[in-house]
Amino acid sequence: MNATAQTLPATPQRPVTDTYFGKKVVDNYRWLENLDSPEVQTWFRAQADYTTRLLNQIPGRDSLVNTFVRYDALKAARITDLTRRGGRYFYKKTLPSENVGKLHCRTGETDPEKLLFDPGTYAVGKKYAVSYFVPS
Repeated sequence: MNATAQTLPATPQRPVTDTYFGKKVVDNYRWLENLDSPEVQTWFRAQADYTTRLLNQIPGRDSLVNTFVRYDALKAARITDLTRRGGRYFYKKTLPSENVGKLHCRTGETDPEKLLFDPGTYAVGKKYAVSYFVPS
């Protein structure tokens, strides 16, 4: 079935009128704010299905997405919070594929780095991040 020939799923209007500072304001779609309602969930599902069908018809879409993924992998690691203490460099390093930086250390500018702390492996089932550190 051709999604472009389909019509957008219907969205019923159910006006609710409020008065703010003497001015009447009509909201035809307040019923959509009740995310626990099975009717609202069905409406959202229908909207998502319609959108997915349309997006899947874009010529070259998969190739374009794959190109974006390839370009994203080329991003350099992000180094932040660089601190020098006692001849050592301490810093947070976040790879393009990571959401949270890991704490690293190295003795000189060109020496190999050593992972000091990975917040992603600190506790199973919990999420942590390094927001501050002071080398001693």
